[in-house]
Amino acid sequence: MLQAILKGVPALLLLFGSVSCNGTGFTSFLNFGGGDRKDVLVERVHVSRELHIETREKLNAAMEAFALMTKTSESAELEEIYKRFQDDTEDFSSLSKRLAKAIVTLERDSTSLFAEWRTELDEYSSQTLRQKSEQMLVETQDSFNTLLASYRSCQKSMEPVQASLSDYDLFLDQNLNPRAIASLGDTLDDLRKRVGRLRSKLNEAVQASDQFLDLTEGEASQREEAPLK
Repeated sequence: MLQAILKGVPALLLLFGSVSCNGTGFTSFLNFGGGDRKDVLVERVHVSRELHIETREKLNAAMEAFALMTKTSESAELEEIYKRFQDDTEDFSSLSKRLAKAIVTLERDSTSLFAEWRTELDEYSSQTLRQKSEQMLVETQDSFNTLLASYRSCQKSMEPVQASLSDYDLFLDQNLNPRAIASLGDTLDDLRKRVGRLRSKLNEAVQASDQFLDLTEGEASQREEAPLK
């Protein structure tokens, strides 16, 4: 797989100049092991990044709807806002499940890619290029491990929030009136803490995605900005 790429290495090195060995300083064409597995893995990270952003948006929407319900006394308006809360909570739950599956697939693909990359190191005749590729493998794998740890930490924080929102949804479905909502006041501190932790974890997951994609693509400017929320 790498042989075809390596045939063009001398000319490309002359074209792009010397290759830096300092992290993201590698030119993008040498930033990663070649082949379809690399493209698949990078695409999986892009998808996972977007899922984290969408999940954060639905979480924020659900919490905004919940806050509005605590300030509403009109029954018709309360019913309408509750429907929004219910829809956003369901979407949040669905996205959480999609994320869990995406992470499993991402880990599986990464195992195959890094194993193939390490095996192909033995195909080099140039010790210099082999060392460069091996260094890039280590850096990329370290960045991916950081990414995966961030994703898993986010998943752990997501589960209790998902359970809490489902509980509130059930309670409101049974007791949708201002008095019942007001009675929830002493339970909200714990929910806010859990949601705050999850927001931080979601932001960290997006940042870890960007760092990995910067290393493997070097094209941060082509990705949509994802401000912290």
